[in-house]
Amino acid sequence: MKNLNPTSGLRQIVSGYLYLPRQIIIDYVKTKKIKPSELGYFIIFLISADWDKNEYRKGFIRFKLKELAVIWNISYSTLYSNIKKLFGKELLFKEKDTLKIKDFDLFIKKGAEHLVKNKITDLEIKKLFPDSIGRFHNFENSETKNSISFKSSSKVGFNTYPKGVCIKQSVRTKESYEQIYKNGGFLSLTPDDMQWIDENIEEIIEIDSKEMEKNIIEMYFNGDRDKYKNSLVS
Repeated sequence: MKNLNPTSGLRQIVSGYLYLPRQIIIDYVKTKKIKPSELGYFIIFLISADWDKNEYRKGFIRFKLKELAVIWNISYSTLYSNIKKLFGKELLFKEKDTLKIKDFDLFIKKGAEHLVKNKITDLEIKKLFPDSIGRFHNFENSETKNSISFKSSSKVGFNTYPKGVCIKQSVRTKESYEQIYKNGGFLSLTPDDMQWIDENIEEIIEIDSKEMEKNIIEMYFNGDRDKYKNSLVS
């Protein structure tokens, strides 16, 4: 099969879109035992495939392997090695002496929409995730046993994080702003701009730990906890 000319081929790779039904990817991982790295290469080949509706083009990878290696910045030997792996998993095959994506129609709009209309059953879920179902069940039982009873809530200390504190920079002297301007190498922020920001702009910082709270109090409130509490926002 004749390859695309360079411009048309590269335009195909960066144009359009694909559909990636979750069910198909999970099925490949679970039933074909495809590894994460192999999944990545499969997506590379999927993106590289011709999406023309013509049956003699659709789903074919019409690039020479050396061209594909350059396009994706992958060594030829690595690319070839992963092609062999995907052949073994029956995700790629050859037709008319050209690489082709198996079931390419599943990754275009019509095919993907048809697939996702059929809701997966609980039985199919159990077949796909036999180990996970059991582990989730055990995990839920463990969580229930270890959960905190609200009857004893008065004895339990709860953190109130996250919470926010309003920070407003103290206004400096004119000389300070001039010095900051010189030292900082600012081009678009003048000393007057800096002063206006400090006078008018407030910042809300979200606090999510005791350590962060301690640092905020020291840095912005000079250790004054009462002043800090007055600046808390809900």
